[in-house]
Amino acid sequence: MSDQAKAIYDKALRLLARREYSERELRQKLPQKMEGSQEQIYSELDEIIARLQSLGYQSDERFAFSYARMRQSKGFGAERISLELGEKGVATELVAQALAALEEKWPDIIGEAWQKKFKSPPADYAEKAKQQNFLRYRGFRYADIEQLFADIR
Repeated sequence: MSDQAKAIYDKALRLLARREYSERELRQKLPQKMEGSQEQIYSELDEIIARLQSLGYQSDERFAFSYARMRQSKGFGAERISLELGEKGVATELVAQALAALEEKWPDIIGEAWQKKFKSPPADYAEKAKQQNFLRYRGFRYADIEQLFADIR
C-alpha cells in the first residue's frame, strides 16, 4: 500500500469512527485528497474500500439500518427514507430490509410527527389538506395518513 493509500485508509477509518457511511459516500469523500491518474486513484480506492468491508468497518447494510432508524426517530416516513437511502447509493434490497425492520413503528411515528406540528384535528378541508401535505412531504404513505385522520376524529 502506497503512502497516499495509507493516508486515505487512515482518513476513512477516522470518518467511520464517527458515524456509518455508505460505500458511495466514501467513494465521493475520499478521492478529494488523492493525487495521481484517475485510474490509479480508483484502483487504490477500490482496494481501500474492499479492505474496510472485509474487516467489517464499512457495511451498506449496517448503514441502511442505522440511517433508517435515525431518520424514523426524527419523524420521517418510509418513502422519504427510501428516497434518501437510494440517493446515498444503498441497494434497493437493503433499503427494503431496513424499512421492513421498522414497519410496526410507523403508526406511532406518524402520530408523533402530526402531534408535534399540529396538536389538534383539522377544522376544515383546507386545514386537513395542509396537514396531509406536511405528512406526505415527511414521507408517510397516503394510506397511513388517512388512517391517522380516521383515528383522530
